[in-house]
Amino acid sequence: MSSSPIANHRALRSWVEIDLAALDRNIARIRRYLPPYVRHIAVVKADAYGHGMPSVILRLLRAGVDAFGVANVQEGLQIREQDVTLPVLILSPVLPDEIPLLFEYQLTPFVSSVDELAHLQSWACGHERIISVHLKIDTGMGRAGFWYEDPLQEEVKKYLSGPWIRLTGIATHFSCVCSDKTYTKLQRQRFHDWLGHYGCDAGIWIHESSSFALQDDWKDSPCNAARIGALQYGVGPDSQVPFIQALALEPILSFYSRVSLVKMLPVGVPVGYDAMAVTRRPTRIAVLSAGYADGISTSASNRAEAMIYGQRFRVFGRVAMDQAMLDITDAKVPIHAGDRVTWIGRDGENEITANEFCYWSNHIIRECLCSISARVQRVYK
Repeated sequence: MSSSPIANHRALRSWVEIDLAALDRNIARIRRYLPPYVRHIAVVKADAYGHGMPSVILRLLRAGVDAFGVANVQEGLQIREQDVTLPVLILSPVLPDEIPLLFEYQLTPFVSSVDELAHLQSWACGHERIISVHLKIDTGMGRAGFWYEDPLQEEVKKYLSGPWIRLTGIATHFSCVCSDKTYTKLQRQRFHDWLGHYGCDAGIWIHESSSFALQDDWKDSPCNAARIGALQYGVGPDSQVPFIQALALEPILSFYSRVSLVKMLPVGVPVGYDAMAVTRRPTRIAVLSAGYADGISTSASNRAEAMIYGQRFRVFGRVAMDQAMLDITDAKVPIHAGDRVTWIGRDGENEITANEFCYWSNHIIRECLCSISARVQRVYK
């Protein structure tokens, strides 16, 4: 299905295809990896990492996830508009003026300060409404959360033991899961020590793990929930850790554009803005119908590759807002306007992975996916 008013694929200038059946398979593999008692918090912030929130959410619901995680209240409202009744966790600090919306739409904030608790209690008491919260513990990210070494203030305990604020979860967030396993281990131990010191009631959700930091052994872990984001979509770090390899996840997103023009240029012609490329032989150029406004970074200039009919070609010159160019002089088959260009995905026997595309773009993989803009149509298979 597609939300595009353009029914004919060949009329789309740039688009991504989302394989929802592959998403189903990924979720099933992740659920088999998690112990049965571990709740799956599906992270769908930033329009489901660029995959399109509405369609992805419906599929995740069908797959049986236990909750959703989003960045802010606006994203939480989008989920509630789809008649979703599962818990929706707001992973970033909430602004004071957003608090009424938390109660109206039954959204669960992460709290990191006494001030947040005071604002929540004031509104809850004044309107006689109860709200659930997750307590955030900062174990070394240095961002949101109560610092793990500081004693938990009596005010915090008072708010959480009162009638209006219900503690339903405790969480932390790792900062170096892809770059420093030793520091991740230290953060994990700090969190476990904090939990051991303060304790928690039965039924409270305890979660520390993001997609790339799931534990190999859950036997001694106090955690009973996991936040899963990128893994759902079949993407992972370049240095695959064993458990990710074992999951055998499938990328669910492919990214395409079109050839809009083919032309010959003589020797010595500067191509594109700032003359970043100059022809050194008679050169056939394919002008493409996508640029940095579609999600192809200017860092990909003279660096990235794209495929046409399964053959790779190098980006030639600077990527512009709406266009990029390929040197197709050595094409094995004729190339014409309207032909499909593959930026991420398979074309015949060949493939460009999301990790390759992100490397050329000089972005981390989640940034790359989120950078594929709204004008790139999402088409669901």
